[in-house]
Amino acid sequence: MPTPIPLPATHETTIASTIKSYASVTKHQAEKPEPTINASKLLQIIKDLLTTAQESEDVASKNAVITTVLRIINAIPTSHDE
Repeated sequence: MPTPIPLPATHETTIASTIKSYASVTKHQAEKPEPTINASKLLQIIKDLLTTAQESEDVASKNAVITTVLRIINAIPTSHDE
């Protein structure tokens, strides 16, 4: 399992690079035969992304975060996907 990429406590890292980091982790896990992720960890990632978006004043960045969160949610397998 890839090492989670923590969100920075400061604004030194841009939202775009944070999204790319999480996207690479998500993509790597999606390429596994049976992708798994701890539910609480996934919720923390989504919370961190939304918090970062809320702190941003750039509308395009906010939209990118929302799109990424929706992609993460849509990638979660459900019991009737099996």
